[in-house]
Amino acid sequence: MEIKIHNFITDGDNKQVTLEILHNSQVLISTKDVAIVSGKTTEQYVAEALVASQDEIDAWKSDTAPIGKSFNAETGAFV
Repeated sequence: MEIKIHNFITDGDNKQVTLEILHNSQVLISTKDVAIVSGKTTEQYVAEALVASQDEIDAWKSDTAPIGKSFNAETGAFV
């Protein structure tokens, strides 16, 4: 899984962090608002956004797991 920062902006009292997640040639874009805290680093905002996105990422990875696989109709199993 590869994670890129797609967007990182200040929106009022929040940093809006948009992550682009690449897994098995599939892309998920997830945006989270993280409260601005004095002294917090960019990396800390991104890490917090990633934690907040984890359930969404896990569900998406599960849903996309069969994409691109070959299926044998005779055996009823992936090849």
